[in-house]
Amino acid sequence: MGKMDSLKKRPTIALLFRSFWHTNINRWEGSLKAAEDLDVNLITFIGGLLKSPGSYESRGSILYGLVDREQIDAVIIWPLTIGMNLTTSEIMDFLKRYQSFPLVCGEGSYPGIPSILQSDHQGIRDLMLHFIETHQITRIAFLRGPAYNSAAEERYRAYQEVLAEFGLPLDPNLVTTPVAWSQGYNAMKELLDDRNLKPGIDFEAVIAANSSLMLNAARLLNERGVKIPNDVAIAGFDDSDQFRAMNPPLTVACSDFQELGYKAVETVMELLNGKEIPERTYIPTRLIIRQSCGCNSISDGENYPEVFGGKGANSLSSMDALKERIVAELIQSGFESSKAIHSVETLLKDWENDLKRGSNNFTNNLRGLLGEIRLDTGEVLIRWQNILSALRNISLAVQRGDSGVCGRVEEVIHRARITVNVVGEGLLFNKALRAKRDYKIIQEIAAALITSFNMEGIKNVMFRELPRLGIPACYLALYENPEESLEWSRLVWAFNRQGIGDIPKDGVRFRSASLLPKEFFPNDRRFSLVVEPLFFENDQIGFVIFECGPWDGTYSVLKTMLSSAIWGANILQKQQRAEEDLKKKADELARSNKELEQFAYIVSHDLQEPLRKIVAFGDRLKKICSDKLSEQGLDYLERMQSAASRMQRLINDLLTYSRVTTKAQPFDEVDLLEVLEEVISDLEPRIVQCKARVKTEKLPVVKADATQMGQLFQNLIVNALKFHREGVPTEVEVYPVSTPKGVEIVVADNGIGIAEEYRERIFGVFERLHGRNEYDGSGIGLAICKKITDRHGWKIRIESRVGEGSKFIIEIPMKSISR
Repeated sequence: MGKMDSLKKRPTIALLFRSFWHTNINRWEGSLKAAEDLDVNLITFIGGLLKSPGSYESRGSILYGLVDREQIDAVIIWPLTIGMNLTTSEIMDFLKRYQSFPLVCGEGSYPGIPSILQSDHQGIRDLMLHFIETHQITRIAFLRGPAYNSAAEERYRAYQEVLAEFGLPLDPNLVTTPVAWSQGYNAMKELLDDRNLKPGIDFEAVIAANSSLMLNAARLLNERGVKIPNDVAIAGFDDSDQFRAMNPPLTVACSDFQELGYKAVETVMELLNGKEIPERTYIPTRLIIRQSCGCNSISDGENYPEVFGGKGANSLSSMDALKERIVAELIQSGFESSKAIHSVETLLKDWENDLKRGSNNFTNNLRGLLGEIRLDTGEVLIRWQNILSALRNISLAVQRGDSGVCGRVEEVIHRARITVNVVGEGLLFNKALRAKRDYKIIQEIAAALITSFNMEGIKNVMFRELPRLGIPACYLALYENPEESLEWSRLVWAFNRQGIGDIPKDGVRFRSASLLPKEFFPNDRRFSLVVEPLFFENDQIGFVIFECGPWDGTYSVLKTMLSSAIWGANILQKQQRAEEDLKKKADELARSNKELEQFAYIVSHDLQEPLRKIVAFGDRLKKICSDKLSEQGLDYLERMQSAASRMQRLINDLLTYSRVTTKAQPFDEVDLLEVLEEVISDLEPRIVQCKARVKTEKLPVVKADATQMGQLFQNLIVNALKFHREGVPTEVEVYPVSTPKGVEIVVADNGIGIAEEYRERIFGVFERLHGRNEYDGSGIGLAICKKITDRHGWKIRIESRVGEGSKFIIEIPMKSISR
């Protein structure tokens, strides 16, 4: 990875990150600070997990494919967070995508790629030494991490080496088998149940290769009534808020995560400038003492010999170490290095003057410094109390024997401790107020987005509300055709504090990998951007770009709300388009029905008129000239009249079929039994002729078109009379059957039946299963029945056996039944 062609322009670095949660936010803060200090652009891609089909956040990993060589000069990746579900070879395959970039990995070591690593070995070593030297504990159990995980294996090696260094035996019974980082509960269960070890007897302390392991292991200890640290002391590697919140808080060894992020940016810039970089750079870990190991976290300095000198240390060297510690504390709190050194020198000079003259300069200066720090947790206050303890001890050692000065030491330290508590309480209160304010703003944004039913409304909400959160600019890009390709996007909006960008209604088209059209990048100044994916379930929507304001996870919350709002707006837009299309189709159908009605009029009048003349003139010809026609001529005449009559019946049936919709009547309450009895009365001559019997039962009252109910029953009963079996008296039954969904009206006969393969065909227009010589008819009757039931939202089906009869079943849903 050689030096880039030119560094005349400000470099742009891509940071591939899983999320802002837990300690990731600290890593990101360090990267932001470095980008600011080194005057480089930083674009953070929040893409979630790789290869995790069951995980919601893994849908965002599509973002990792948008790192483009034209826009990005170098890449930083945290492989062990975004690729925690991948094997080492799969991670290497992923990293190969970026081999054309200067590349640095955070907390993951891979051949040929510079890596910024925690000192895994040093961290576990510090924990072991603390238990052995400070607490005189030698029976220490160890919870191992995942198999084949390089960090977990290195931490286990450190455990083994410290035991050997002190001549302590490695007891395999005290070491768990490798487990996933989340399986601390099972690991502790292995020690207590599978190996029957007794806490406090068989082992006095437990160290976990990762603090998440210990978090879950402590849960089992609490369930079993094992008291921490009275019965067994515990500690782990890595730190986060949840480990501080444990009861008691967890003693840990960890690197400064901000320093990890800062160093990653520094290293990738050195690569860009062509410098030789070691393949591995280690960030030292530090020991954070809390109560879980048996210590009081507000120490008098004796637990920090490497920082404050401890017992018997030279006072001057201890003071120098203390100066370094305060400088480091201020730098970590956001001070520039030169300012931190100057502030510490001034603070300690005021300390000396206060001891000599009894002024309050030290306390006032301390109050000013504390007012400038960024206070994330109360642990910062504990560290300042520890600094004051160390300052007190060093000063008392120097002034040993001078009771007056020693008294002023105690007095100034007392005032200083009160100052730390008062200022710290105010800072924490202000932080809580800011968090409450931001939470309220986010709630207001969520409420506003819920009532924004289009993209314009969503844009206006974001433009109005984002500046309240300290976010100076926002850009929204939607994939042009996400179902087929994510290559192209459209910039839908762009705004900053100066206003909303002038963007056409259909957006500005650009390649997705460019992130933005070139003219929209703030290239006239340094920038830090956050790119968040927009998706809903499995559907990709696009991405949103925020210019960095707050250094927290607000962006991911906004991304989730935006995804839902945009998805809802798209659904509403599709629904509106569907309604418009439906209206157009309804208008077209109305026009079509009108044309069909006109056609029906033509059929009923103009087309039938020639047929009537053919029949009438055929009758006259037969009456007047029958004696003059030959037998063949009479036969032709009979056939002509028969064909004309069939044509008339066919036209009438088609007219009836068309009028199911064109002449339909509004639905009203219809007593089906009354309609059926009228139909039977009208068909009585034909029923008598067929020697048939029609049996009825009480039928329900339904919401329907009464005329069409008559047509429905008439066609079904005529069908039963027509397809009777020779020599068998025809029987037709009409009865209701109640179902959970409504009622079924059954029209059953004992006729010839229908073979199974024809049951779907019989409801089609002109479908005939028999020749006209066998059974007369146009083949439209059952099609009319189907069209009538469809219009009412009902269903009709047939059950039949050849030679046994048929059942036509009309399914009427509950909503159509009146009583």
